[in-house]
Amino acid sequence: FLHAIAEVETGGNARAIGRKGERGMFQCTRTTWRLQSQRAFADAHIPSVSFEIAARHYDWLYDGLLRNGRQPTPYLMAAAWNAGLGRVVNGQLPRSSREYATRVVNIVSVTKPSIPVAIAVEPAILIASDR
Repeated sequence: FLHAIAEVETGGNARAIGRKGERGMFQCTRTTWRLQSQRAFADAHIPSVSFEIAARHYDWLYDGLLRNGRQPTPYLMAAAWNAGLGRVVNGQLPRSSREYATRVVNIVSVTKPSIPVAIAVEPAILIASDR
């Protein structure tokens, strides 16, 4: 899953810097980085550190979905990664985040064939308005 996120975010480019200052292959924001680590934000460019922080963030999102009564499917996890946990829980995903989650799930389904592609369809999310 994390490899799929890195692929969609930056093509796996550990040196990437986003338009809003996101860093590393996972395009972590400074806020997300600080939530998950005491390390310097510049360390987001170190692949091993970036993977460690991404794994912590994955766990945080996973637990957050469960706490809010949502099954942490690959689709919802990717959507939360992109749009934030609150938007997933509230069913307020913009189209760009739904497309992002579908791309991640498609990559996961190719690399992990046991994950059914049908997971890409989350009816509660698809009916949310585009904001």
